Amino acid sequence: MIPYRIRTQVNLKRDFMEFISKQMMKWGFPAVKDEQEYWSAIYEFYNLQLRMIDLRKREVLVASDFLCPSKYEDVVENIIENLEKGTSVFPYLSKNILESNYNDPLLNDWGVYHLHLGKKKDKHNPRFIERTKELLFLRIDSDKAYLINIYKHGDWSKTEILKSICANWPESIDEYIVDSCFEVSPKTTEATVKQARKKNAFVLHQSEIGKVYLPFGGGVASSGHNINGVKYADLLLTNLERLEKTMIENSYLFADAFIREQNIELSEIRLKLFIGQNGSAYIMELNSKEIFEVGPLI
Repeated sequence: MIPYRIRTQVNLKRDFMEFISKQMMKWGFPAVKDEQEYWSAIYEFYNLQLRMIDLRKREVLVASDFLCPSKYEDVVENIIENLEKGTSVFPYLSKNILESNYNDPLLNDWGVYHLHLGKKKDKHNPRFIERTKELLFLRIDSDKAYLINIYKHGDWSKTEILKSICANWPESIDEYIVDSCFEVSPKTTEATVKQARKKNAFVLHQSEIGKVYLPFGGGVASSGHNINGVKYADLLLTNLERLEKTMIENSYLFADAFIREQNIELSEIRLKLFIGQNGSAYIMELNSKEIFEVGPLI
C-alpha cells in the first residue's frame, strides 16, 4: 500500500484541556481559562491532584513516638478511619488547596501533608473544618498513610519530621537513597531548610545511621514548582505532540480501516482524544464513531 494523507482535524492539546476542565469542575474548582497556556494548565492539574489526596483505601501506620493531645484524639481517629476506608479528608486540608497554582513547600520538598484538626465546620467556608494551630503531619503513598506527629502551624522545616520518617519507615523511602553520597556537610538543620526553600532549592538529608536521601517529595525546580509536576507536564505535552504527528502522518490507515470494516469512504477524518476512568487514552473518529485505544499518555 502506498501511503497517502487524508485531510485530518485533530488537536490533542485542546482535547486534553477539555478533560482537565471537566475534572476541575467535578472537584468544585473553576474550569481552565481559554487563554491559559497548555503547560501551566497541565502543571496545575497535576499539582491539584497531588495536594488533594486521592480516594483509595490505605493502611495507616503510626510513628512509635506519636503523641496526640487528648482534645484531638477523636478527630485523628476520624481521619484514620477515612484514610482506611478511602473516603475524603478534603475538609481537613489547608485552604490553599483552593489555589490550584499554589506550591506547598512542605509537600514538594519532603512529601508531607498537614491536616487541620477542627471538629466544627469553618464559619468562613463550610467545605472545611475549623482551622487549628496544631496540625497532623503525614506522608501518603499509593497504599499507605504514615502518621508522623502533631506539630504547630509553621513547623514546616523541623528536621525531626525527617528523622521520624527515617526511623519509623525506612523501607518506604529506599527509592530516595543517594548511593554515591556518603556524607552531608554541613548537617541539615531547620535554618538550612528554610534558607534553601526561600531560594527554591532543596538540601539532602542524612539519617542517624548515615544514609543520604533526596527529598521525599521530589524537590522543587528553580521556578518553585514541584519537580515531578514539571516532568509530568513536559512529558505529557511531548507525548501529545508526538501522538498527533503520528496520527496525521498515518491518516491513510484510519481511512483504509473504515473502508475495510464499515465500507465507509472518508474525505476527511476528525479525531478527538478522550480519557477513560482508568486513565487510559482513547481516540475517536467522529464521523464513523470508531474508537481506538492509545493507552496511558505517560
